[in-house]
Amino acid sequence: YYQGCSDEGHSDLYAACLEALIRRWRADWGDETLPFLMVQLAPFGEWMGNYGTEYPTLRASQLEVAGTLENVYVASIGDAGMRYDIHPKHKRKPGERLGLLALSHVYGADVPADAPAAKDMVFDGDTAVIRFENGQMLP
Repeated sequence: YYQGCSDEGHSDLYAACLEALIRRWRADWGDETLPFLMVQLAPFGEWMGNYGTEYPTLRASQLEVAGTLENVYVASIGDAGMRYDIHPKHKRKPGERLGLLALSHVYGADVPADAPAAKDMVFDGDTAVIRFENGQMLP
């Protein structure tokens, strides 16, 4: 599922609407745990007078729903946006990340699939040390 670009004007409702959509589709398919994989909205600079000021809220809503509902996963593409286009033209990275999520969470393959997420942070003098979950591939 890769949608949300036009939801900036009602970002406060996005989480509730996304959750309702997933529940409805699952009801329609007769499977309350039907896997649902989505792509987090990509960053951009400016597109037709839009600056994505509510995109962080929409991205947080996507993560919130994934953390609330069972069997919902998010492919992060924060590194795949385009400066002057709301719709990134390079689809390989999102496709590969969705594929890894499916292999791991739907088919049970032992592959790294989830995006790194900050786990905690401690200060050591003037240095912040951040630990990540799912950060095996980080340098």
